Amino acid sequence: MAATTQQLEQQIKTLLFAAEDMVQAAAAADALSAESDDVSKMRAFETALVTCYARPFTKGTGVGPLRPKKWVPAGKPRQLHHTLMLLRRKVYAHTDADSGRSARIEPVTGSDGVVHLTIAGGWWAFPRDWLPDIVTLCVTQAVRFRQEAVKLYSKL
Repeated sequence: MAATTQQLEQQIKTLLFAAEDMVQAAAAADALSAESDDVSKMRAFETALVTCYARPFTKGTGVGPLRPKKWVPAGKPRQLHHTLMLLRRKVYAHTDADSGRSARIEPVTGSDGVVHLTIAGGWWAFPRDWLPDIVTLCVTQAVRFRQEAVKLYSKL
């Protein structure tokens, strides 16, 4: 059964959004690899990387999710995909007990005997050696998504 014009337009929109998400995830990975001083920026780039990568593969109300078996090549790319999706669920989109995040208030007694409160936090730092493979995966996916969108557009 042939897809209707509306279905084709929806599929094209889904693929173009997915391609843009991959471009953003690759940009976040590049920014993360260049950042070494500002922990807040590193954490923001990590979150952006994982959530942008995962967005095309999760259910939303505007567009449907893409199926990883169709769109993510087997082998190392698929393993990386599964890891990123797990990190999204456990660390970046939610705060599970095993997320690696911590937060606490600690009393510290100064040399003057006055107790001061400090706020401390920690997180699971994203492995920098994963970044080149992530950029490659994202760029490759963006190209594939755009090519498929153009192919579908030609059917309109």
